[in-house]
Amino acid sequence: MAKARLVALVATRGALDSVAETLRLLGPEESFLALVSGSNRFVAMGASVSDARDILLGGASRGDIVALIAQGAVCSDSHFFLKSGEYSYLLVCSLYPLAKQAIVTGQPPIPSRRIPEAVLYAYTARLVRDGASAERLVTKIAYSAEGLGAGALVWEKRGKSPRVYLATSGNTRICTRHLGPAALAWLTRGDSECFQRAVLRLELLRRSPRIIIRELEKVLYD
Repeated sequence: MAKARLVALVATRGALDSVAETLRLLGPEESFLALVSGSNRFVAMGASVSDARDILLGGASRGDIVALIAQGAVCSDSHFFLKSGEYSYLLVCSLYPLAKQAIVTGQPPIPSRRIPEAVLYAYTARLVRDGASAERLVTKIAYSAEGLGAGALVWEKRGKSPRVYLATSGNTRICTRHLGPAALAWLTRGDSECFQRAVLRLELLRRSPRIIIRELEKVLYD
C-alpha cells in the first residue's frame, strides 16, 4: 500500500519555483488535488503528478493560489454552511480511514458504513451541523476519530480568503517551509524536528504567506 500524503501550498502569483518544490514532496501515485486560484476553484480526482504539475503551474501563473494535495488518503468534498454562516466549499482528507467512533457520531446509512469516504462525509456533516469550525473539524478528525493526520481546504463563496488546515495526533508531524512568496506544509511520520500534536492554518494575508500553529489540545478544549 502506498504511503499516504497530505501537502498544502499557498503562493502568490508567479511563484513557480514553489510549485516545483511542492511536487518534490509527492510520490508517483495519483492525487486528489483541490486548488483555488483567484475566484476559481479546480478539483482533480485521480490526477497524475504531471497533471498536478500543469494544474498548479497554470494556477500560479494566473494568480495567487491555495492548494491541498492528497495521495493515498481518504477524502470527501462538498459544500456546507460553516459556523460563520458562509456557504463554503470544504475538502476534508484523513491519512487513514476513520474508526468506529466516527460511524457512531456521523450515522451514515448502513449500506455506506464500509465506504471510508462515506464515513468521513457523514462525520464531517455532523460536526459542521453541530457548529464546529473548520479548525476544530480537522482537529477532531485527526484526534478523536483516530485519523492521526488530517487536512482541510476551505473556500467561502464570499468573505475570508481561502485557507488550508492540517492537524496531527499520534506520531504524525507537521513540517513547514517558507519559500519567499509562498509557504508549504505537509504531514510526515519521519521528521522528529517538525510539530507534533499540532494544528496548522495556512493562508495568504494581503498576498503574504501566513502560518499559524496551535497546540492540538487547545483547539479541542478552548
